[in-house]
Amino acid sequence: MFNLAELEKSPLTILDELGVGAGRLQDFTESDCGSFISGVSAKWDMLAKSLTGSLETAEGRIEDYRFYSLELLYLLTAGHLKPVKKAYVTSGQRRIADEAEKCICRDLQTVYTVEQLALRAGVSPSSLKKYFAMIYGCPISEYIRRKRMEYACALLKDTDQSIADIAEQAGYSHQGKFGAAFKKCIGQSPLEYRRGNRIWKQETNTGGKRQ
Repeated sequence: MFNLAELEKSPLTILDELGVGAGRLQDFTESDCGSFISGVSAKWDMLAKSLTGSLETAEGRIEDYRFYSLELLYLLTAGHLKPVKKAYVTSGQRRIADEAEKCICRDLQTVYTVEQLALRAGVSPSSLKKYFAMIYGCPISEYIRRKRMEYACALLKDTDQSIADIAEQAGYSHQGKFGAAFKKCIGQSPLEYRRGNRIWKQETNTGGKRQ
């Protein structure tokens, strides 16, 4: 996601020099026909995953993050897109998908079916699934699971709530199901994730010394 308004407000010369300034990014991501989804090269994907992993574990320096971010932007405009069937959407289809997304994120404890979301949007379930995948790049069920895991990760890191309470807030009625889903998605149990991130926070707050 590019915050074009912020880039225009505080332009960075280096972005323009690399051909990825606010104007170029806007041209790159928009067209008269709507938005489209495209794949990326293996090199771009590998670099993006490396940057994401480094950010999650806070193993890098701010200079590293800036450099890799610039490289990713440059690669996008240097032919590292992988051609796929372009999925053009209308403003009405985007609005329907966005409304469904807002409904999902408004209360992650509430379990919505595709049929319920489609009824609220006034379209068929198949149409909603199609529009949503075109806009957000994944099925509705996967998007919901991802958002719940992101929310659970934040609660595990930043609060002292019990895992049972966090599971409930993330939309899981059973702690065991939450734990299994969390480990499948994150690669660690909720308790392991909390312990690992709490250690990092303690080291950061004490200048590198564990408490």
